[in-house]
Amino acid sequence: MPRDIEVLKAVYEYRVLTHSQLTQLIFSNNHPSIATKRLYTLFHNGYLERLFLPVRGGVAVSPTLYLLGKKGADELSLCGEYLNFYWAKDHLKVGTLFLSHSLAISEFRLKITLACRMAGISILEWQGEGALKKDYDRVTVTSSSGVSRQFPIIPDGYFVLQTTKGKRHFVLELDRGTMEGKRFKAKVEGYTAYFESGAYKERYGTKSLRVLTVTETQRRMKNLKVITERAGGKSRFWFASLDTLTAENILTNAVWSIAQRPD
Repeated sequence: MPRDIEVLKAVYEYRVLTHSQLTQLIFSNNHPSIATKRLYTLFHNGYLERLFLPVRGGVAVSPTLYLLGKKGADELSLCGEYLNFYWAKDHLKVGTLFLSHSLAISEFRLKITLACRMAGISILEWQGEGALKKDYDRVTVTSSSGVSRQFPIIPDGYFVLQTTKGKRHFVLELDRGTMEGKRFKAKVEGYTAYFESGAYKERYGTKSLRVLTVTETQRRMKNLKVITERAGGKSRFWFASLDTLTAENILTNAVWSIAQRPD
C-alpha cells in the first residue's frame, strides 16, 4: 500500500520513531486503530523492527519504537527515490543514550513537519546528524591567550524552510543536559568563528543561518542562553525547551528565547 511505503520512508529518514509519532505523521490521530494494525503487520512481516526504551515500570509502560527492517530496506532500495540509500543490520544495534537522543530529534522534526503542513510551508531540505558527520567543516578558534585549535562544526540537524518571506536556514543542536558548560561555551565559540569566517555561506548557500538549541527543561535553556551570551553569542542563537514546543507555536518567535534579547 502507498501508505506503507510512507511509513518505511519515515522510519528510514528519522531513523527511529515511536508508535505515537508515526500515528501523528502518517495516519493522523484520528485513526489510531488503523495505525496499530498496519504497524504490527509491517513488523510481523519483517519490514519494520521494534524496540522498547527502558523506562521505570518496565516494558509494559515503555513506548514502542520502530526502526527499518531488512525487508523494508529492500523495498526502499528498489523505489529509486534515494540517491545514496544505505542500510545495514548495525543500524538495529543501538544503545539507550542513542535512542533517547534520536527520539528527541525525531520529536522536534515531527513538530516542525506538522507545523509546516498546517501553515502551507515547504520543507525544502533536511539533513540528519549521520549525513552531516560524513562531510563537515572545521573552523579555527583562537583563545584569549592566543592559542588556536581546530573545532568541528557538526550539528544534530540542518533544514531549510520555504516561507512567504523567502528561504530560512537552520541548524539544530539537541541538548539533553549531559554537556558541561565549558564544552557548550566552546561550541558557541566554534559557531561564532564559523560565522565570522563566512565558510557557512559556501556550505549552506545562505547569509542567514540560525542555530536552534533545543533543551529538555526551561532551567537548562536559560542556563545555556546565559553561557552563550557570555561567550559573545548574538541573535543567531535561538533557544527553546522541547516540552513547550508544539505544532501550533514552533514557527512563532514568541516561543523562542534569543541571545542578547530580553525574554
